[in-house]
Amino acid sequence: MNKIRVLASTYHGAFLYPGGGEVEIVQVMSRLQSMGIEVDMYGNTSRPLMNYDVVLHFSVHGEGYSFVETAKNADRKIILWPNLWWTEQPKQADIANALRFFQMADLIIFKSQAELNNVRQYLEIDQTKLVIVDLPVARAFLDPVENNLFKKTYQLDAFFLWVGVLQRERHQLKTIRALAEIDMPMVFIGNNNDPEYFDECRKIAPSNYLFIPFMPHKSKILISAMSSCSMYIEISPEPAGLSALEAGSLGTNMVLNDSDWTDEIFENHVGKARIGDEDSIFFTVKQRMDLPTHNLELSRIIQNRHITGDPLQALVTSMKEICQTHD
Repeated sequence: MNKIRVLASTYHGAFLYPGGGEVEIVQVMSRLQSMGIEVDMYGNTSRPLMNYDVVLHFSVHGEGYSFVETAKNADRKIILWPNLWWTEQPKQADIANALRFFQMADLIIFKSQAELNNVRQYLEIDQTKLVIVDLPVARAFLDPVENNLFKKTYQLDAFFLWVGVLQRERHQLKTIRALAEIDMPMVFIGNNNDPEYFDECRKIAPSNYLFIPFMPHKSKILISAMSSCSMYIEISPEPAGLSALEAGSLGTNMVLNDSDWTDEIFENHVGKARIGDEDSIFFTVKQRMDLPTHNLELSRIIQNRHITGDPLQALVTSMKEICQTHD
């Protein structure tokens, strides 16, 4: 086989309210292409199914099942990137739904041991299908940017930053309550898909807090915001994911949720606050305000694992192995 041809897909409603997961899809596709893998996103510009060796499907959302089933019945290899993290005991219907995706998959990709352990609490996974990779961060985060670009644009000096969709499940409201008495503006960058929750957040936020609905991923102004903030904060029940890795690659002072994922990825280089605990959030942030705004060791760790190294090499190697039957 000279070149593996991959059709990337997800459930059809994913890009109606794009967030970190959708940015992740684009980033993974870009990194695979840089490694010599031919990747198209399913849509009006992709070719007929039989032109592809592999369907790389993101999510176990039920809307995507018939698509994956069709590809499986057409004898395409199925690689599942489930993006699955249960924050509480899932319903049996949700477990059964995930399991049917897992059973169809030839490979199942997890981005950390913590993510795998979370899912394994509730269902068994065929060990022979498992591949653990490091989520790739765009090389744009290695490029120099004007550090004060964001500050000058929004007339800020020091500020806290949270990047990601504003939604109730992510607990931004609790963080706003926890930090409201600290004399530091906080900037939220991200769309919202719940106007009622957005209004609640804005209503209790101090007047110097900023809510910016959108900034292009990898843009110089977004990178400038991450590199120039006094602290990057993201304390939600699910792992912070790509945005935290991007901030980490810049060595930014950070406070994340106290979880196995944070321990695995960031070790002891970030502050860890208990999810939903306003006192824990307040005291963790206050303690880290006296630290330098940048950590060179954190930057080195994240860059080596997620940018300059080969974060998806295990996926490419396994993909080539399962495609041998198509030669």
